[in-house]
Amino acid sequence: SIEDKLLTYFKTLKPNKENIITIPFSLSNLAEYLCIDRSNMMRELNIMEKKKIIKRNKNEIEILL
Repeated sequence: SIEDKLLTYFKTLKPNKENIITIPFSLSNLAEYLCIDRSNMMRELNIMEKKKIIKRNKNEIEILL
């Protein structure tokens, strides 16, 4: 699923002590890198934020799990 792809990618980026990662490129490039549609990825990020799995601030993502 898209959520699994995103979480796997986020975990490979080695979050800092506060569980915050910085995506090193744009969200469009991230969607392309993960071979998923950008609009579906954005929808999934919003769902993950509502479920309190992540918290977003531009290209910074805090993993709340």
